[in-house]
Amino acid sequence: MSKKIFVANWKMNGNTEMIDKFSDSKVLNSSLKKDIVICPPYTHINYLSSKIRNKNISLGAQNCSHKGNGAHTGEISAEILKDIGCEYVILGHSERRIDYYEDNNLIKQKIILARKNNIIPILCCGENLEDRKNNLSTKIIENQLSILKEISDIFTCNKFLIAYEPIWAIGTGKSASSSQIYEILNFIHEYTHDIFSNVDLSILYGGSVSTSNIKELLSIDKCNGFLIGGASLNPKKFIDIIKKSSN
Repeated sequence: MSKKIFVANWKMNGNTEMIDKFSDSKVLNSSLKKDIVICPPYTHINYLSSKIRNKNISLGAQNCSHKGNGAHTGEISAEILKDIGCEYVILGHSERRIDYYEDNNLIKQKIILARKNNIIPILCCGENLEDRKNNLSTKIIENQLSILKEISDIFTCNKFLIAYEPIWAIGTGKSASSSQIYEILNFIHEYTHDIFSNVDLSILYGGSVSTSNIKELLSIDKCNGFLIGGASLNPKKFIDIIKKSSN
């Protein structure tokens, strides 16, 4: 895959003013010729959608419920996300695994419902620093991805994304080294080969992606794009990261 994917995860940040700045910036310029996905908080999805209509940006969400529509107060279903124009959804992010105790079974149910509603999952995986120091990275990743083998029969879709985000690199300003990233991306590629034999699989890297390290990250084999957190909140920084991938 030659065309890189850039996914902006705004997390619990942003407001209508920030969205206006994005809509006025060159990030919406189709000449960038990149796949760009923005995942704002739920409350801003509709407003962002109105700003990116007929532009080169896809709309995503940061999570969805493991339940379908019904009596589930405070939840947002995949059906609702599809209805308001979401094409992608981030699932299994480490912050949700840690803060909300999401386990493999819960994440698996979310993937099933996302695919049922023709939403492309962005499945996150990653190890913590202790796991890395104890050489357990691939074992942790294998466990997190094992759910895909249990539901391989649903992958009749033409697209699926897996984002490797080492927990110790998220928001710390410290990215994993090129060799560390390649080791895991190559492992993911080999582990999922049979599962996604007929699917357009993109493997992303996330974890303190910035204008200063994007060139090095772009050189890593099997890296099809990036899941970007803090840097995506600033239109100029986000655009600069994307532009540097073209130079």
